[in-house]
Amino acid sequence: MQLIPWKHRNGVRPSAQSAHPLDTQFDALVQQFFAGPFVGEALTHSGSLATAMDVSETDEHVLVRADLPGVSSDALEITFNEGVLTIAGEKRDEQRSEKEGWRMSERRFGSFKRSFAIQTPIDETKIAAEHKDGVLTVRLPKVAPPKARKIEIRPS
Repeated sequence: MQLIPWKHRNGVRPSAQSAHPLDTQFDALVQQFFAGPFVGEALTHSGSLATAMDVSETDEHVLVRADLPGVSSDALEITFNEGVLTIAGEKRDEQRSEKEGWRMSERRFGSFKRSFAIQTPIDETKIAAEHKDGVLTVRLPKVAPPKARKIEIRPS
């Protein structure tokens, strides 16, 4: 199926200025909805930086990896409270020289905060994090399920 751009009766594509106000509001609503982290996921985020993260699970642990290039370990804060893992941080802007003739800057700076609801029981005392080569890895060990034990019956 091929999409054909809509054109007005006179053959000219409508400009953003000629769009109906409801069309503009609807477009903004759709963009805002799909700008979130993952639609339908149990994630929240805030801040000016979008951080790419992966969450995986094995039999032993939940693993969270985050791409954080340019973010120092000092600028990160990781908390785990009541089953919610929160990763927050800030990528600070370096000092720019006014002598440099800036034409364009695409690099982003600012803060971020992401929270993940972890449904699996976690051993909070063994949570570990590593930050290496711009990748943060948080390992959340699962609570070991209780092992069945044999109960001996004493003769009466």
